[in-house]
Amino acid sequence: CEVRVAPGAAAGIGPPVAHELLRIAQESVRNAFRHGDAASVAISLERRDGRVELRIEDDGRGFEVGGTALAGGGLGLKIMAFRAGQSGGRLHVESVPGRGTTVTCRI
Repeated sequence: CEVRVAPGAAAGIGPPVAHELLRIAQESVRNAFRHGDAASVAISLERRDGRVELRIEDDGRGFEVGGTALAGGGLGLKIMAFRAGQSGGRLHVESVPGRGTTVTCRI
């Protein structure tokens, strides 16, 4: 597992938002190893266009996203999306079977 935090990325993030980001990262990593059989996970936190962006990328087996991963996915994905929304953000999931999954939360 590799973690990269860009300089200043966490500046101004209050405890409630930091807590939600931690839980989203935690669930994403758990899913990568438990369901995706990932060998590695990369977590990054940076600022883009005035927003905080948390990205979790794995090299696991991925899954078919279909129309909307959050609509057809498991409870963990729905909870992560809820946590992002509680903080004024959005969750986006990209996955390709055999090529891993990327979870991005922008707040």
